[in-house]
Amino acid sequence: MFWNYTMNWNRIKELHAYIRRKLHDVYGSEYIDLKGPLPAHLLSDMWVRFWNNLYRFAEPFSGQTLHRSNPSNEGTNYTVLKMFQTGDAFYAAMGPLQGARNILESFQC
Repeated sequence: MFWNYTMNWNRIKELHAYIRRKLHDVYGSEYIDLKGPLPAHLLSDMWVRFWNNLYRFAEPFSGQTLHRSNPSNEGTNYTVLKMFQTGDAFYAAMGPLQGARNILESFQC
């Protein structure tokens, strides 16, 4: 149990720090401690399940236009899995780099 918590915390630690800094910029040090936890009442609901209301504070590259993918890729109906498989096939064709298949298999649910 503790190992799971530690593994998940290591995955989201930087996101947590980024959101904490952005909330500090908005609400100030009176409400947000830069070294402490995030106050749940500022995030969303009591269980802090949804962070979508934070997007207006934490949007990366705020005000810039979003870049679309390569126009030749539009309309091809690629999924994330298909993109991964295409990239994997490219690198596998180059030689001994076939370890990515094991990575994909380990993440299958």
